[in-house]
Amino acid sequence: MQVTVAPLHTVSLDKFKKFLKSMTIERESWSLMKGPNNTVDDLYNKYNNKFIDNALIISKDDTAEIIGFSNSLYLNEDDSKMLYVKIMEAFEISIVILKQFQRLGLASMLLKEMEKSLLKFGGKHIIARVSSDNIASNKLFDKLGYTSVYSDIDNFNYKHKRI
Repeated sequence: MQVTVAPLHTVSLDKFKKFLKSMTIERESWSLMKGPNNTVDDLYNKYNNKFIDNALIISKDDTAEIIGFSNSLYLNEDDSKMLYVKIMEAFEISIVILKQFQRLGLASMLLKEMEKSLLKFGGKHIIARVSSDNIASNKLFDKLGYTSVYSDIDNFNYKHKRI
């Protein structure tokens, strides 16, 4: 299967909506991310910054269907305190691949591209908040050189990597 990693702004709102709908069906947490005051349009606009590629998509070349998404959030001092991680100049990242495309190395590919993108914007550290129950994600971050720096009472591991 051939895939392409690209900034979110290279795809239409309709394609992004279709992807988010698939994610909402697969994972309750994605419907919670939308929240009562955030529409899919709001999420698209939030992550669709043509000047800062803080959101990347991975799509199948033959159909241009979005099959994965990664985004980043710059952590300011207050965010770092809230996350119990005392690391400055850090980005918190999130990554997701549709279930039927998992275990094909796509998350690893998308994560490496996000690291390259963040380096361009002066990122020095990446933090990932990973559910302790998500064994595959924990293994992915460990394999790519992330270390556990904290586990919270909500059953999340905080992984860190200096880039």
